[in-house]
Amino acid sequence: MKHFLLHMDLDSFFVSVERMKDPTLNGKPVIIGAVGRRGVVSSCSYEARQFGVHSAMAGFKAHALCPNGIFLRGDMESYAKYSRMVTQIIAEKAPLFEKASIDEFYVDLTGMDKYFGCYQWAQELRHTITRETGLPISFGLASNKTLAKMATNQAKPNGHLFVEHGQEIEFLNPLPIKEIPSLGKKTQEFLQLRKIHTVEELRGIGEAQLLEWFGKFGQGLWRKVNGKGSVTIQPYSERKSISKEHTFHVDLSDSNQLKSILFGMAEQLAHRLRLEGRMVTNLAIKMRTADFDTITRQTVIPPTFYEHELIPEITTFFEKIYHKKPLRLVGLRLAGFVEKGSYQTNVFEDFSKNKKLYEGIDSVKDKFGKYSIQRASSTPRKRHDQR
Repeated sequence: MKHFLLHMDLDSFFVSVERMKDPTLNGKPVIIGAVGRRGVVSSCSYEARQFGVHSAMAGFKAHALCPNGIFLRGDMESYAKYSRMVTQIIAEKAPLFEKASIDEFYVDLTGMDKYFGCYQWAQELRHTITRETGLPISFGLASNKTLAKMATNQAKPNGHLFVEHGQEIEFLNPLPIKEIPSLGKKTQEFLQLRKIHTVEELRGIGEAQLLEWFGKFGQGLWRKVNGKGSVTIQPYSERKSISKEHTFHVDLSDSNQLKSILFGMAEQLAHRLRLEGRMVTNLAIKMRTADFDTITRQTVIPPTFYEHELIPEITTFFEKIYHKKPLRLVGLRLAGFVEKGSYQTNVFEDFSKNKKLYEGIDSVKDKFGKYSIQRASSTPRKRHDQR
């Protein structure tokens, strides 16, 4: 069976939304984040990229490279709103799709070629999204997800590309190695020192050499340079809650350590909530004792997507329900979703200050991973977040 995987990516999504709100920004170097010189760039327009600015760049460097750039704080509420609009359009038309991030989607069109032209269908979907939202979006269509994503990157900005079956190697050969997904900067430098600059040159090294250099990663890299990739879609569905839990190797009874682990979970879940523009009104803590009794207790909380508001609620609730028995598992679930803006905020809270702080935190996490920045009160080890 021939697989047809579609990858769609909203072009400079945050910038595009800002331009929807203020058309005078069109054609200008717009930079989201890094309003202060100590901030971090979360997104930027193609005009700003011409000056060398890119996401996750330090604010002082972005200001130096593009002193006349328009620096904006960003508005996650608006970004989440437009993301939901695009998601709804795709959900209404696509047989099976995956939402990979706030601005990125995969659609499985396998089998549709018998009844529709997959490329034509994808073009029509793209036109519909742009017409109904005003947002530019690019897509790539190929035999697997890796190739489709690479095709999208070549089609940007605001374009489309179909890598037909049998044309995978021809498409890949001239591309610079930096276009290979998940190929980090250090690996690129390692290869370039060995005069390997294109995908074709990398394939010429051979699988055995890649395995020797990179081990298991080299095996995956060999598949990518030969046009292979996953065709598995993770079906999208609206969640009723988000949760995390962890099973310990040794039973724990230290309240402070258990709370620290829950705080770390709260940080990660709150980050996801802010990306989606959702707040929660319900908090549940799950505990499994050494003799396998499972206890779950929940409580209502004021609407929030900030961990500094979740942590006191977790502290009070945990101290109320925990009875010092050794635990083999703890978990945290957040539910009762409400859209940001649908409630009355606390007039005594400095929300603008918090918004600026969390936008900086989220920008770092989005670029460098969810463990790149953590509160001192959270357990700073990846092994406490296994599920």
